[in-house]
Formats: sequence, C-alpha cells, structure tokens
Amino acid sequence: MSDAVHQTWIDSGFIELPDFLDSQTWDSIEAEAHSLEPDAFDRLNENEQFDDRRDGSLVSPQRCRAHLAGPALREIAISREFNRLVSAATGLRGLVPARLGYKYYTHGDFMAVHRDDVKCAVTVSFGVTSNLDYMGWMPSLRGESNATVIEHARREGYFPASGQRFDILHRKMRGFDGYNIPHWRPPFDRQLGILGFVCFVDLN
Repeated sequence: MSDAVHQTWIDSGFIELPDFLDSQTWDSIEAEAHSLEPDAFDRLNENEQFDDRRDGSLVSPQRCRAHLAGPALREIAISREFNRLVSAATGLRGLVPARLGYKYYTHGDFMAVHRDDVKCAVTVSFGVTSNLDYMGWMPSLRGESNATVIEHARREGYFPASGQRFDILHRKMRGFDGYNIPHWRPPFDRQLGILGFVCFVDLN
C-alpha cells in the first residue's frame, strides 16, 4: 500500500482498497446477501431523537433492515489479506473484524447523521447491488464533539447540506473512520439496495 494511501487516511479518514476479490467470490457474497434478506431484522428508530452514547458514538433516527454476515463474507473478513490491506492503508496494527453483515434499503429507508460505535475504528463498505449511489459524510467534523454534530443536524436537518458525497461503488471496497466521522444515508428511492460492511475494532 502506497504512502499516499496512508496519508489520505491520516488527512481525511478515507481508504480505497484495491480489487483483491475475484468475480466468483463476489458472486458468492451477492448470493449470500440475497439469501439472507428474507430473515433480515428491522433497524427502526423514528423517534426524532439523537442519543449521545457513552462510548462516543451517536445514534440517530433510521429505518432499514440488516442481517449478520454468513460464511461467504465472514471468510473474507477474517482473511489475512484483507486485514493486511486495511492495516497497511490506515497504519492501525491492532485491527480485528468486530461487526460484519448486510444492510437492506427499500423505498424511503434512511439513516440520519450519526457516528458508528467504538467497534468501528475502520468501517469498510461496498455495494452488493449497483444502485446504492452514495452516502453523505462530513470529514471536516472528524473528532469533533457529538454536540457539534447534533447542532449541525438542528440547523441543516438529518442529511446536512454542507456534507460531502461518498459514493458507494458496486463490488468495490472503500473504508472510512466511521467512529469519528459523521455520516448518513438520504432516503432511498428504489426498490431494494444491499450494502455490505465490515467494521474493524482497533485493539491497540
């Protein structure tokens, strides 16, 4: 992994991983995600309140469904190659996969501006389907207090207009500092979109 990639993580909390999975592996992940969809559980929080958690995360209103990873994605998440790539890109040497699975978005589903929990020192995500478009994020607020993030939401709404676009690419892994950088997903306008994710906790 180049020094430039590592510097991008330091500067903005973002990494773009090289294509290290072959098409057959991607096919297996896609088939797994679709097979688990009927049993996905609701992630529903529509009470319009923000929850500033003790671990530093920020929980916000959301509506979607999710399912834990099956063996196809789990095998990738625990692989030495994946860990090596993420560690080299971030400079974090104590990374262990802590949360992994799929999120399912149907028409109207959303996630308001939030921060991931402490298990997500690096949040790696990818489009299982090709229709996820983008999420919003605000790297300029990396490490700022949750009170500051909430104040932005009060001024600009659940999906702050001052944020930036973070494209979710089909079968392409991109990572970011999900614990420190506020991010969100605007209301989905299609029938079904599937996002895959692997969150790494840093044990160092």
